[in-house]
Amino acid sequence: MKTRSYLVAAVVSLCSVLNLSGCEMIGEAFNAENAPTSIPSAESAEHSIDGLMISYNRSTLGRTDYEQYRLASDKLIWECGRISAGRYNPQTQRIATVSPEKVATIKSIGAQIHRLVTEKGATFSRPGTTPEFFDPGQYTLTLEQPTTPATVKTTFDSVAIPQANREHLLNKLTLAVRSVVVDEVPCGIKEFYLLAPPRNF
Repeated sequence: MKTRSYLVAAVVSLCSVLNLSGCEMIGEAFNAENAPTSIPSAESAEHSIDGLMISYNRSTLGRTDYEQYRLASDKLIWECGRISAGRYNPQTQRIATVSPEKVATIKSIGAQIHRLVTEKGATFSRPGTTPEFFDPGQYTLTLEQPTTPATVKTTFDSVAIPQANREHLLNKLTLAVRSVVVDEVPCGIKEFYLLAPPRNF
């Protein structure tokens, strides 16, 4: 299944960059097939988070795009751009105000992930090491918590095309954070390498 997901990711990343038709149908079909039936909920205040930071990148056709988001209080600091020779070159940098309802949603999902990592010992696929076309990309989530901060490092593709419940939570959290940006499309990329909600989720 992992081999198949990587192949699907490679195909959709190529056709999305080239704006070819059929990308959406490929992604929706794969996500519908692999969508979970339920998502665990946060159970206690010990897993509540103060803030978070998400950073991810993906490569195709000789270029590497990235996005970074940091939630602090009711502010979302974000940037997007490209990575060249290991150096981050931001094209857009913004600060957005997040509504109380959206903050609560983001922190609730973050608390669920914090519980899975710190209490349940959830593990994730190892991230890619070098930006290249068939590399599954890199994804890092840092959950800020007073006593037990947590970090998740995994492949970007496992978040964009989730299979397990824990990956669906990362997908849901990332989309919730990214949806705060409503005034513009980050660096003109509407769906970052097929990062979209799975059907029936």
